[in-house]
Amino acid sequence: MKDFWPRCDIYDEHAAEIEYQLKVAEDPENNKGKSRKDLGLQEFKETEIRSGVTGFKATLTQSHIAKLLKIPNN
Repeated sequence: MKDFWPRCDIYDEHAAEIEYQLKVAEDPENNKGKSRKDLGLQEFKETEIRSGVTGFKATLTQSHIAKLLKIPNN
């Protein structure tokens, strides 16, 4: 039953930088200076809420919410 409950994380600029640094640290000689894409990481464009329920991944962003509510993304 434990796997049913959603797991949510806020993924912001700081979290993206930590993720990048950890990936570079795995193999500094080959990974230093490579882009997020080159390292197999998702591009970071804006703060996201990442969630997963029973293996299904979902991502919400401020721009998604603003578009859904038909309001300006400010």
